[in-house]
Amino acid sequence: MNYLRRITGPAALIALAVLWSNIWGQLKEGLSYSFFDKGAVAAYGAALKVPFEAPQIISNAMAAAMVPVLVGLYRRGHLGDARRLSTGIIGAIVCLLTPLALIGMADPQPVLRLFWPANAVVMAMAIHLSRVLFPYLLISGVAGAMAATLQSFEEFRPLALGQLVPNVVIVASMLVLHQRLGVTSQAVGVVLGGAAYLALLFPYLLRLFRRNSETDESTALPEAWWRMPAAHQIGRAMLPLILIGLADWGASQAIVFHWVFKVGVGDEAAFSEFAPAFKILQIPQGIFLAALVTVLLPVLSRFAAFDDMDGLASEASAGIRMVLYVVAPTAIALGCLALPVLNVLYRHGQLAQTPGAVETAVPLVGLMASCILFSSVGEVLILCLLALKRVWSLLVVQALSLAASVGLCWQMTKWLGLPGLAGAVSLTALVTLGLLFGMVERYIKIHDWQEMGQFAWKTFLACVVVWAWLHFLAGIVASRGGVSGVFPNAAEIAVGVVISAMLYIAVSERLRIPEWLAARAVVERVVQRHNVDEAFRSAED
Repeated sequence: MNYLRRITGPAALIALAVLWSNIWGQLKEGLSYSFFDKGAVAAYGAALKVPFEAPQIISNAMAAAMVPVLVGLYRRGHLGDARRLSTGIIGAIVCLLTPLALIGMADPQPVLRLFWPANAVVMAMAIHLSRVLFPYLLISGVAGAMAATLQSFEEFRPLALGQLVPNVVIVASMLVLHQRLGVTSQAVGVVLGGAAYLALLFPYLLRLFRRNSETDESTALPEAWWRMPAAHQIGRAMLPLILIGLADWGASQAIVFHWVFKVGVGDEAAFSEFAPAFKILQIPQGIFLAALVTVLLPVLSRFAAFDDMDGLASEASAGIRMVLYVVAPTAIALGCLALPVLNVLYRHGQLAQTPGAVETAVPLVGLMASCILFSSVGEVLILCLLALKRVWSLLVVQALSLAASVGLCWQMTKWLGLPGLAGAVSLTALVTLGLLFGMVERYIKIHDWQEMGQFAWKTFLACVVVWAWLHFLAGIVASRGGVSGVFPNAAEIAVGVVISAMLYIAVSERLRIPEWLAARAVVERVVQRHNVDEAFRSAED
């Protein structure tokens, strides 16, 4: 139970912050469509491609490469080596990305034409916005290295706060500056939000190094950071990890959306139907799974650093069960509540120009719902390979997955159209999960299958209860002619989610599912600590 509590507490903190960040993100998107015209929104999306998405790929690769190495140094007491390596990498990022950011600010047009061959008016606006956004390339790279260091030392509080700050700053910038600067206010908000995140991480990093300096057991003489064996390990891991990030981006963007346009015969209608269905399925991954990945990678790396394969397998098994316990009912809820969710998020935004797009997107959500379950379990297996520093094995899996995605999308789209593409997405996730499981089994054994089987059966029963209630609710709504408008749909979602959560918790308590008991223990500990603080304040008064 203790290992579940170690995962549950920090993951819940980060997930809550990500949830609030997503709420602010939806507010940001709504303001964007309200304040700016369609051409300005398109130009902003084009300008954001390289200075925002490229740093995300680099930052994810950097964290995956740095965390296992820094955890090994820290757990062996070599804090001085870890500090020197981290600061050296931050300095190298500044030296590398500063000229790239300056070049992008000077002439972003060649890069923009690679991703967005738009008309002259949109391109001119995108060039202007890119000049504003390219400093984010440098800011995000430095913040990514700092965040990876804090993650290695299991300092999760600043990472949780950092999830919320950027979107809040962007919304504030849009509200204050949109009349004066137009869509440029959103670009300014992105840069200011990144700078605020960087400013938040910096004092935590300094405090971390000062606090642990007395426990430093480094014995080697100081040397240039780039000559350290640990730096060589990070450097060798970066290339395959960046290739993995590019392949993953290509699978979700260049391939999937290419076939969406192919189905639509060049029309944007197919994209307008498929993209929202694809996006809402990222909600569980964007909230819970991102939090679990942040917490679980340093934990798994700690066992790998001491070659404790049994401990690594136990923690990985706990992570898989935690993913299944949270993501399975979430996938069911999204499938059953797809219509009101799409109505609330997109009816008054990008789908407003396409009549019937929401109704067409609803069955696509059901066809792709299993995708998030397969890919979420796969993320835990990916963390195992990263902790074991088997990045080339992971690259092989990603290459095979990309090939499967191409083949499945090609054939199933040709046969079945847009529903076939949705089914291909889920099948690709299943193929990737099988490849990852086979690769991980080469190095560790995810043991205790009897316990996993009992957990799966209990969770299945709890999910059946949730599914029955949501279908009952959908039947009631349909019998009354359905609901329309943002607030009635939001009420339907709230009633469905709240009662589903209560039923799921009640069944989990009845069946004594360990994952729920661990979460309850964390909540009780927080409440108890709050009550103790209240008692001390009363005594002082």
